Amino acid sequence: MKTNYWAMLLLLISTACGHRDEEQLPQAQFQLFYMCPEKSDDPDARLYQIELDGVALLTDDQGVRPFYAAPGKYGMWSEYLGSYFHTAAGSHRLKLYQQQGTSPELVYDQEVELAAGQQVVIVSDFTRPPVITPVDIPERLAQFDYAKIYSDADTIGYVKFYNFLFEAAGVPLKVVLQYQYRYLLHPIYTTFDEKAGTIPPGKFVGDPTGDTRKSKWANVGSAVAFGECTDWVEIPVKRNSTTTYTATIDYRMLVVGGTVGVEKNFDNILLCIRSGKSGYTSYGRLSESSSDAARGDYWLLHPDRFEHHLFAGIRTQSDPGTDVRPLWAN
Repeated sequence: MKTNYWAMLLLLISTACGHRDEEQLPQAQFQLFYMCPEKSDDPDARLYQIELDGVALLTDDQGVRPFYAAPGKYGMWSEYLGSYFHTAAGSHRLKLYQQQGTSPELVYDQEVELAAGQQVVIVSDFTRPPVITPVDIPERLAQFDYAKIYSDADTIGYVKFYNFLFEAAGVPLKVVLQYQYRYLLHPIYTTFDEKAGTIPPGKFVGDPTGDTRKSKWANVGSAVAFGECTDWVEIPVKRNSTTTYTATIDYRMLVVGGTVGVEKNFDNILLCIRSGKSGYTSYGRLSESSSDAARGDYWLLHPDRFEHHLFAGIRTQSDPGTDVRPLWAN
């Protein structure tokens, strides 16, 4: 993988040197999320070149896979943490290339309006302009104590949900979705338990409590239609084992409006075909029974991490299927 940093630098210089006063132009930073419902294991579906105003920001021998971020250059987590590209705020021409044989093929050519500050540029359809939304990372808690990550379970992470699910190829989902989460209430003993004198003999801070109770389902922001997203939502990160500093968070997807038909079960949970699977299944845990839990979804959340959760794919097809794609803002 190769990111053309010299080209990026020249782009910044060229946009700043046309006139003297352009040195004062506000700067835009953007991550590019590739959410077109292509087959993720098909090399021909990958993006091999990204251009802004005719300058190649990225050329990649491996290609950026569908449902991931560009450019992805950080080892095992590369596809989840895309770099921020920098340029002057204003109108720009964005071009994306796939590859046929040894020749690049232009598959996307759209005008984009980039604002000052950080934003995400989401391409979900090669025939339409991208959806651009500000990152707007909220201020960290003034008293956030990173030492608690290793002993306590009262830290927080942040999630923002996006709906980019298609009903069929080229047909956006017509229902409104409410993303929800829940978490283990008391997975390990904390320093608060120690101060309260509630840790049993022989147990210590960081030991598992054995308590399997979970919180009630709570909303990740408001319900959203296709192409929309929520605000950032704080989610408790309660470390659930002695070997990890992350928490397992359950998620589910409720159908709450729009054109409603056979795409939900009796609990209003979305029915979809998951990636690589056959037959419809519920996107959410219905109960604590093993059969229902196996049909649920969960992600690990790290303290003080900001995660974009992008629901993408095609609801009615097993390839590419349907899944939430977690991508990181920080």
